[in-house]
Amino acid sequence: MEESEFISILTDMLGFAPCNIVYYKHAFMHSSCAGSDLKAEYNNERLEFLGDSVLSTIVSEKLYKMYPDKQEGFLSMLRSKIVQRPTLNALAVKLELERLVIIKSDVVACHSNVYGNAFEALIGAIYLDKGFHACSSFMNDVVFAHYLNIEKLQELELNYKSRLLEWCQKFNLKLEFELVGEEMVNKNDHMFKYKVLVNDVTAGLGNGFSKKEAQQYASHEALNFVRRKPEVFCRKG
Repeated sequence: MEESEFISILTDMLGFAPCNIVYYKHAFMHSSCAGSDLKAEYNNERLEFLGDSVLSTIVSEKLYKMYPDKQEGFLSMLRSKIVQRPTLNALAVKLELERLVIIKSDVVACHSNVYGNAFEALIGAIYLDKGFHACSSFMNDVVFAHYLNIEKLQELELNYKSRLLEWCQKFNLKLEFELVGEEMVNKNDHMFKYKVLVNDVTAGLGNGFSKKEAQQYASHEALNFVRRKPEVFCRKG
């Protein structure tokens, strides 16, 4: 693809003209095509790392302002729905990022997250090129305005409890939910607090206005923990 065409597609997609085009070329360069003799910054993995953090901050701010009366657990779970790989993959397809991503043809079929990863790398490129404000404007004026309905996404239930149960069954681990607190937060609402134990080790805590909700939040925290440190639990099985 000619550089002029690349810039034209980017400008139409982003709503502004990029300044340092090199960042964007790196954002769409998959490691399979970068070559082993090239430096790490010549593929999109480092930009993906940066974009992941920037995206999380933008989404957190968006939800914080959008839902002023919601608790941290609700905001955290909804953010997870937005930044999860299936959502980002679908978003990348809507933006037609496949037109720009450079990747070996035999790699795409094996890596289903290629385009979602490229989207995060794109956010990283915008951040380096134009700063945080430009990233936020792109997400709000383009992504949230035209491609991603947060209220509709809110209805999508991510059953973290079922996922945690599947993970524990896979490794033959014991899973328990323990009610550790209950209080009235106003005249009509109870707040429940649950603890998740995996092989008798505390893996997560969660609060909710129902026992089911509290268990989901606790399971979400536990899933993140066991995936980061599986050896803590698997060696106890």
